[in-house]
Amino acid sequence: MRTKMNDALRTILALAAAQLAQSADFRAVDCDMGEKIAEALASMRAGETLLVTGRCRERVVITTDRITLRGIDNAIIDGSGAGPPTELAGQVTIDGARGVTVSGLTVQGSRGEGILGIRGASYTVDNVIAQDNAREGIATGGNSTAEISDCTLRGNAIGLDAYTNSSVILKGTIRITNSRGNGVEVAGTSTLEIRGANVEVSGSGGFGLFAAANGNVIFFGFGASRGSSLAVDSNGAGGIFLADAQFGIAAMEARVTVSNNPVGIFMPGPGVLANPEGIQTGATLVIEKNGVGVRAGVGAQVLMVGGLTVRENSTAGIIAEGAELTLVSAPPNPSVISGNGMDLDLRFGSRVTVGGASIGTRRCEPNVLVRGTGCP
Repeated sequence: MRTKMNDALRTILALAAAQLAQSADFRAVDCDMGEKIAEALASMRAGETLLVTGRCRERVVITTDRITLRGIDNAIIDGSGAGPPTELAGQVTIDGARGVTVSGLTVQGSRGEGILGIRGASYTVDNVIAQDNAREGIATGGNSTAEISDCTLRGNAIGLDAYTNSSVILKGTIRITNSRGNGVEVAGTSTLEIRGANVEVSGSGGFGLFAAANGNVIFFGFGASRGSSLAVDSNGAGGIFLADAQFGIAAMEARVTVSNNPVGIFMPGPGVLANPEGIQTGATLVIEKNGVGVRAGVGAQVLMVGGLTVRENSTAGIIAEGAELTLVSAPPNPSVISGNGMDLDLRFGSRVTVGGASIGTRRCEPNVLVRGTGCP
């Protein structure tokens, strides 16, 4: 009975797709009937939509502006995972095209990236599952921009990647899970913005979020960004890695939680972790139940003006060695560092300003410069 119902539903969907395809703006491909996406794309014009059904075993390249590739009835674009990994060879590639939309599809088994935007591409990915790809689930590079909403990226080598002067905006519900390497990578003067999104990054073999080489991760202060959240949980190497990179929180009531990692936030060198207006915005950063909460090395800067909670980290809450810390607090959105193995461990060459933050146990080596009440 279930099979008959599924067949009937598929027939209805196919008829609906065929009816839409009669419009000048819509076409349809049923891969289970031997039809090919690439053949349809070859004759499509800007502004048209291609409706896709079935399991499509082909690599797709989009070079025409304002094309929409829309999956129906759990459509799949499948690379079958054959052969070794291949760099810059997406199962779906947007190559220089602008205004492209990819929605309602599962993209899996690529020998390279699942979805790849290159050479100044501009595209939207909506309601897509990118899974089990040999490289990134979604990668945006070469001066490209992407807007990603309500997507799941799981079981890829890297979940999400922004590189080489590119920009990615996350919206809606984003789940990035079980990446074999890092969950998210941002590098090469690229920016990852969390705007009106609830983002989960968990179960990565490497870091949950890895930002380097002038990478930026930011919650801007737009109205649409209010209440956005990021949860980085249970990743193998650590939660967040920042080296020559910035992580900034400016949105009203934004929430960042980093938990159950060997190290919550690791800053081995120059980099910035900042919640500069937390007292006014109500934005919070909670770092809990890691081995070390924050480990900040030479040249790292941590600027927390309210909204910081560091608790239940087994070895230490914050370890600073040659870093600069500013820990300011006020009652509307206080900062509390307590209940850790050692709450604040300040080592040679660190500079610390404390103003109103509640700090439990502290240890200071010689030549640490402290303003306020940072050391006993």
